[in-house]
Amino acid sequence: MDLYSRCVALFKVLLPLAALAILATLFLLSRGVDFTATPFAQKDLAERMRDQQITAPYFSGVTPEGDEIMFKAGVVRPGSKGAPAEADDLSAKITLVDGAKITLKSQKGSIDMRQDLAHFKGDVRITTSTGYVVTTDQLDTALSGVAARTPGPVAGTGPLGDFTAGGMTLKSETPGASVHMHFNRGVRMIYHPQKPKD
Repeated sequence: MDLYSRCVALFKVLLPLAALAILATLFLLSRGVDFTATPFAQKDLAERMRDQQITAPYFSGVTPEGDEIMFKAGVVRPGSKGAPAEADDLSAKITLVDGAKITLKSQKGSIDMRQDLAHFKGDVRITTSTGYVVTTDQLDTALSGVAARTPGPVAGTGPLGDFTAGGMTLKSETPGASVHMHFNRGVRMIYHPQKPKD
């Protein structure tokens, strides 16, 4: 038997033995792992087992007029019979055909697909790319179109100053027309004159 054949025969024995020695060393040196541990607290696991929920859902669409609408939430829980689905960290982004953008955000909310409505509740914030920031306690908005209203008072700031009103609507007067914010029921404004540009 020549040298080459002897080396091949030797390596056929040595290499598997070396592999076994490495594996044995890994098992001997590895620390014990608790496979029963989970990254969730027991309270979180109990809540997830009890409540059905969807994490970070979103849906979007385009109106016949070409406005883009996207709704998303942190968590949505299905509603019971006759009750809409409840949502946490509910938000919407509306991009109008003319390029203007409107964002809606609230801590809580509900989504009623049958009624085509989203209800924003608790620290509702409405922001527009034209410089308006409006806050209120509740906002009801359509899911499939650009239409919204507040049942209660609003407060905000805009290019002309700070204001309060008994209510607000967001809509276009006629199909295909521009979308406007209308403040009503006792509007009060503190006017801040624009400083002249140098």
